Amino acid sequence: MIYSVEIQITTPVHDTEITDRVEDAVQNLFPNVTFEQHPGEIIGETHSLEEFAVLLHEQEILDTARREFFKHANDESFRFSIKKQAAFKGMIILFLQLKTDSHSPLMLSKLTLSKAHCGGGNSRYAS
Repeated sequence: MIYSVEIQITTPVHDTEITDRVEDAVQNLFPNVTFEQHPGEIIGETHSLEEFAVLLHEQEILDTARREFFKHANDESFRFSIKKQAAFKGMIILFLQLKTDSHSPLMLSKLTLSKAHCGGGNSRYAS
């Protein structure tokens, strides 16, 4: 079995911001994201954490990120918040308290891990 990842990214777009620039910030962390625009926010979806994981390693914040992820986890998903301005620069700065109000930063709002059948048994992701 392998795990497929479903990631939903929700971020507000304030009146003082340009929607395309906010999308650029999200794409700096999640290059394969696709967007839906809604009044006052964008919602992105992707199935890859590859670039995000690379950035966590490069910035040497993996342990801090794991602690934050586990604080806001349940059996199927976890949530965390990222500073939007840092994402514009391709950096990850986590909020150490989850933001849930309308003034929240770029927010990866839900990551769900679900099992998917793997065709070959030699994959390093097989179990």
